[in-house]
Amino acid sequence: MQQPVERRIDGGAKGGGLEMGKLADEGDIDLNQIFRGNGRDLNRLFPDRSLKRLLKEIEQHKREVRTFLKALEIEDEGNG
Repeated sequence: MQQPVERRIDGGAKGGGLEMGKLADEGDIDLNQIFRGNGRDLNRLFPDRSLKRLLKEIEQHKREVRTFLKALEIEDEGNG
């Protein structure tokens, strides 16, 4: 049975990565910058700061999951 491999989701940077579920303390969050090409003013549509933080965190997790899945695909190709 294969042992699980521990992977870092912070890009391997030393000391500068964020833990899952934790956001950097920032000023105002610009949703239009995070979700480019939407065609709507997302900051006006979602003015609540806590909702902006939630949407930003969801987008970050989505990117982390994609990176993790890509790494699994590469690892799988190497074994077969």
